[in-house]
Amino acid sequence: MIEGKHFPKIGLVLVIGLYLFFGLSHLGQFVTADENKWLYERIPNYWEAIHDHKWKKTFINDKPGVSIALMGLPAIKLYPDSREFCKEGEDRIIQCDTANAEHFLIAFRLPLILINGALLILLFFVLGRLINPWVALWSAALIGLSPPLMGISQIVNPDAFLWSFGSVATFAFFLTLQTGEKKWSVLSGLLLGMALLSKYTALILYPFFFGVLVLGFLLSENKESSRLDFIRNLKLWCLLGVVALVTTCLFLPAFLVSPGYFIGKYLFSIGQKGLLMTLGLLPLIIVLGDTFLFRSRGMLFFKQKQVYLRDTMTSVVFVFGLMLVTTLFVRRIFSEWEIFRVLPFDTKELSSAIKYGVELNFFEAWLLEWSPLAFSLTPAVLLGVAFLCVFAWKHRQEKLALGVVTSAIFVFLYLGILVVTDVFTTIRYSIILYPFVGFLAAMGFWYLSERINFKGKYFWITGLILSTSCASLFLIKPFYLNYTSDLLPKKDILSDAWGYGGYEAAMYLNSLPDAKNLTVWADYYGVCEFFVGKCLTAYTYDGTNIKLDYYVFTRRGRIRYWSRYTNWERTSGLTAYKYYDDKNPAWELSIDNRPLNQVRVVKNSEEGGSLQK
Repeated sequence: MIEGKHFPKIGLVLVIGLYLFFGLSHLGQFVTADENKWLYERIPNYWEAIHDHKWKKTFINDKPGVSIALMGLPAIKLYPDSREFCKEGEDRIIQCDTANAEHFLIAFRLPLILINGALLILLFFVLGRLINPWVALWSAALIGLSPPLMGISQIVNPDAFLWSFGSVATFAFFLTLQTGEKKWSVLSGLLLGMALLSKYTALILYPFFFGVLVLGFLLSENKESSRLDFIRNLKLWCLLGVVALVTTCLFLPAFLVSPGYFIGKYLFSIGQKGLLMTLGLLPLIIVLGDTFLFRSRGMLFFKQKQVYLRDTMTSVVFVFGLMLVTTLFVRRIFSEWEIFRVLPFDTKELSSAIKYGVELNFFEAWLLEWSPLAFSLTPAVLLGVAFLCVFAWKHRQEKLALGVVTSAIFVFLYLGILVVTDVFTTIRYSIILYPFVGFLAAMGFWYLSERINFKGKYFWITGLILSTSCASLFLIKPFYLNYTSDLLPKKDILSDAWGYGGYEAAMYLNSLPDAKNLTVWADYYGVCEFFVGKCLTAYTYDGTNIKLDYYVFTRRGRIRYWSRYTNWERTSGLTAYKYYDDKNPAWELSIDNRPLNQVRVVKNSEEGGSLQK
């Protein structure tokens, strides 16, 4: 009997408490890229369209981000004039209600934190039924206390809900296959619909579910009963799709008004290559793994020997862990490799690497796609995955849970689609993968617990997961989305500040004498919303009437500004390029102690001041 029968539920309360403690921290003290479009335009536009029955206008963005708009209703009620909260004047000076900025941001972000917390609780009960309460607890802890997931949950952006709705929908579908109960299919469909309302990327889940259904049939021991189960599950899969479609159209009536737009912009948004890979990669992985790892000479489907299939499925899990280790090892040891040294982490397309003198082969592209994920996993997750891989290697003949195998396959599938569709991933682009890796890590701890025998082992494992996860959060707090494993050299970064540090820079500027009469130019978001003086981010403005006192610099802003800085100097007299490498800034924040990831305040001086040229 598993010790501490009721402890997992008690542990869940602790996990949710820690999640809220870290998640509510700093909640109103930063602004990230594109949030202004959601806060001041898209969310108000959605509710205005609903109010005026202008259904076509509910398509506020091609993400589509409607789930974010739905959760923004309480904030819209509190701030009906949210469009007026921050406005740019004709002189390009941004005027914000800085006195209420924190309350305004919290109003929009608090529902995101609370809804994702509720989804963690739902995840716990789904996994408790699917596997057992301890795996459910450990999964909730590893997922809920993941810094990247914590960080994205604080941001008014569709990715904030993509990971949560998408992952719980998937595990609910696993439970549908296990129980054959319609209620789990309906739940999965509702959650998938919400994921689709968040971001079109969730579309990959529906054909993936079909692949899981087929794989479940292939792994079944009793072929006669499994055929009946397959037909039943196929009907449940169709039910799930109908519920997801109805949910999507209910909250996004623009699809009903313009169904052609739905097909053109939504169904094919991940591209034909992506759809083909979703349907085709699963059997390909099975055949290749069976052929090369277990030497069955590619005869799996001809021989119909289930042991080969089990071996192959176990090998997929092992290769998943091996790929993570390979990525960590190669990038750490060969940090000066050209693809790491020259290619920026935020390159949009893989093919654009040629601009930097790098021509990627498939292995290099594959390695680059794995890097953001591998180096943003906490030690607790990496340890759990390591245990899982050791188990998969030593116990190949044992049947792994279907959810374990397919979660590992999903990571391969998703990153493979990014390669073939020429998308260079970032932490934000791959955010949907983190819950699945967290679940795999939890299963690794479970397989470990089955092979050790001492009193209190479940409590010790729980303590290990909670303590190490909290340590990871505490060390990067409050800049969670910038979490990077220390395995990555400090000279490298996975993501830049992305708006973090702007509040702290504004607080420094606000502390200066006569701050209200100062004029500041910031090269990125997150400063003007909190600064009490005059603030602008425009490259073109009337330089004869606006004299800058201070600059606020970030890495991302430098990239954007540097592309045409001579043009900005000619049109506005903006000479920020002279100050980016100032050795003695007035104020500086280095996020995660990474030199590239700095936010700096530099005083403008026509004589050059402290500039070290």
